[in-house]
Order: sequence, then structure tokens, then C-alpha cells
Amino acid sequence: MSKIPFFNFVILDLHKHRSRDIGVFFISTAFVTLLCSFLFLSSSLQYSLKNALVNEGDFIIQKFRGGHNIDIEKESLKKIEKIRGVYKAKGRVYGRYHLLNSSYFITIWGIDSDEKILSGLTQQDQLENNTMLISPSFQKYMQKHYFKEYYHFFSPEGKKIKVKTEALLPKNSFISLSDIVITNSNTARDIIGTKEDYFSDITVFVPNKSELDTIKYKLKSLFFDALVIDKRDLINSYENFFNFKSGIFLLLYMIVIFTFMLLLYQRFTVANSSQKRDVAILKMVGWSVGDIIKLKLTQSLMIGVLAFVIGVILAYIYVYYLNAPFLSQIFLGFNGLPKEYIFYPYINKLLLFEIFLLFIIPYLLSQLVPIWKIAITDPTEAVK
Repeated sequence: MSKIPFFNFVILDLHKHRSRDIGVFFISTAFVTLLCSFLFLSSSLQYSLKNALVNEGDFIIQKFRGGHNIDIEKESLKKIEKIRGVYKAKGRVYGRYHLLNSSYFITIWGIDSDEKILSGLTQQDQLENNTMLISPSFQKYMQKHYFKEYYHFFSPEGKKIKVKTEALLPKNSFISLSDIVITNSNTARDIIGTKEDYFSDITVFVPNKSELDTIKYKLKSLFFDALVIDKRDLINSYENFFNFKSGIFLLLYMIVIFTFMLLLYQRFTVANSSQKRDVAILKMVGWSVGDIIKLKLTQSLMIGVLAFVIGVILAYIYVYYLNAPFLSQIFLGFNGLPKEYIFYPYINKLLLFEIFLLFIIPYLLSQLVPIWKIAITDPTEAVK
């Protein structure tokens, strides 16, 4: 059979029986949209997280006492830098701050003049005392409580600290998810109560990655009362967190798609008289069983592929243009200040291909046996 007349007939037959397939098409599109939205969201957050951790130190050293994080002495920097293989050790000043008259916490992060939190953000180069960079969510909180350019913080001793807003953190930066306030290190010390000769923790940079395990052992030996956090473990923990949530959703999706395929199988098994009559006419004019199976599978494949393409487009718009309302809260959490974040359009092509196979193969298999049963129908019985 010639290909062009065959495909013309396929399209004409689909158009004739469009009311029969429209429900399957919309349900299939909804399934693909939901699955792709969830996986696009997960991939985008993992990609942004990895980029955010690229410039971080290879190790983080934190001291604990009584199960609580305590400040670490400045003298520890010299001890760490004496370790062979360590390029640099840098102290950080940060801490959680409770916003008055609310249940929210924000992160106060102090930086020095030579420290770069975000590339391309020129305002961080000129942060003076009592100035700050804020996340969009904290800006909304300030406006809601009638703070415009300034916000009044209070030190642990009760001293009021008036800090001016210098600029907003970009919404497409992963760091803006943290309800963070970036300020001069001196101002941060005043707000969270860190003394001059102490840091919240210390980051360690190792240029030769093959020496990471050796350096980690030396750091643990040097600071027996401290926790040494490996950046590799930190990345793995975040990936496991995202994969865990994606896995739960994928399991639920598989249960739903399996139920849908069973219903689809039952629908095609119970062929109505119109379908049987159409098949009988085709067999009378010379169509073989193989031609009829090819016709029905081609129609199902066209419906499935079209549903997949439209579902992917809708998911792309939902996640990367509408910022995935409600669904994003599953990953970002419902606690804290409302998050305002623009997801980076990152798509794993291999993952997209796996989604296609995960959808299209069960979709076609659920219809193969019913289509074969229709194709072998006795034409004389069907036209009675």
C-alpha cells in the first residue's frame, strides 16, 4: 500500500471519529503535562543548586557544643592554612534572625569587600556598614510592614540597627530562595552577635581534588570537636532529597497511568458496531489484518505523540513562564516567607526521552490486543 494514500486515510479516519478519541487525547495530555512539570522543576532546581555551589569551599568546618552550633575562633584559619594541600581557608559570618511579630526567620549573611556571592551583581562590591542586599520575598515582607528603604534589626543585646536596602537579589539566583539578607560583615556581626575574633564557620578550598579525602582526614584530626562537611556529601544529600520527592511522585504517576491504561484496554476491547463495520468494509475492499493493525496503531501513535508534544509544551510554560504555582511549594516548602523564584530553563534531553518511552510504550501496548481482536473480526458477522 502506498504511504501517501495510507496516511491520508489515517488522518481522514481520525477526523471522522474525533469525538471517540478526544477524551483519550486530553487525559493523555494531562498525564504528560503533570509528569513533565514535576521533572522539569526538579531538574531546574538541581542545576541551579550545582551552579550555586561551584564557587563554594570544598569543606565547611562547624563547631558544636551541647548540640548547638557555636562560633569558631579566628586563630583556626592559620592552623588550617598550614595543612599541605590547602589553598585557602576563609571564615564566614552568618546566622538566623527571627523577624519580630511573625513566625518567619531570615538568614543574615555578612561578606567582605573582596567576597563575591553572585557574579554580575555590582552592588555587592560597594556594601558599606548598615546597607544590605535583600531577596524579593523579604522586600515584600518589608513593604507589608511599612518599611520602605530601611529595616530596623535588633542585636541580641536589644540595640536597634537601622539598615538600608541597597539592591534586590535577582529572582533567578538560587540564593534568593533562602530568605537571605546580604550585608557588610561588620553589620552582620552586630545583628547576630558574632564577636570580632570569631566566625560562624570556616570554608576550606583545596585545588587538587585528588587530595580531598586526605585533607578531610587531617581536618578531622585537627578539629576533634568540630564537624567537617564535605561539599560532595552536601551535593549528594540535595540530589537525594530531590530524587526522593521525584521518586514518590513517579510511583504515584505509575499507579495512575497503569489504571488509565487498564481503562483504555477495556475501552478498546469493547468495540462498538461502528468500529466493527468500518473494519469489515476495509477487509472487503482488500485490506489485510496487518494493514488494519497498522492503521489503528498509526492512529494511536499519532494521538500519543501529539499528546506528548502538547503536554511537554504546556509543562514548559507552566514551570518556566508561570513559575509552577503550587507545585513549586512541594520542593521549596510552605514554611517561611513566600518564595519568589524564576526557574532556570534546564531540560535533561535523556530524561525527556525516558518520559516519552515511559508514556508511549504503555499507551500502545494497552491497545495492541484490542486492535488485533477488531482486525480479525469476521466481516460477514460485522455488517449484519
